Amino acid sequence: MMTGSDVGTADPERTDSMETISMSTDQSSAQEGSITLTGEVVQGVTCPAIRLDDGRTVALSRLPSEFPIGTRVRVTGSGYAGSASCMQEVLVVTGAAAE
Repeated sequence: MMTGSDVGTADPERTDSMETISMSTDQSSAQEGSITLTGEVVQGVTCPAIRLDDGRTVALSRLPSEFPIGTRVRVTGSGYAGSASCMQEVLVVTGAAAE
C-alpha cells in the first residue's frame, strides 16, 4: 500500500494528485484524478494487463472478459493501489472500451 510520501514517485506520467488512494465507486471522485491508458491486452501473471505503446506493461485490477488478449483497449482508472491477489501495484479500473 502506498503512503502519502509515495504519491507521485511511482509513475512520472501520473496525472492524479490524490494523497490517499480510495477504492470508492463514487463516479464524481473517480473522474477527479482519473488516469487513462491505451494499449494492447496481454497475459498478466495473475491479473489482466495492458502493454502501452511505449512498451511498459501495466497490471489492472479487473478487465471484462469481452476484451481478449490482443485487443486494443482504453482503460480508465481512479489511481494505483497494491493488490494482494495480483501481488503488485495495479491500476484500479473504473472503465474500459475497445480502441
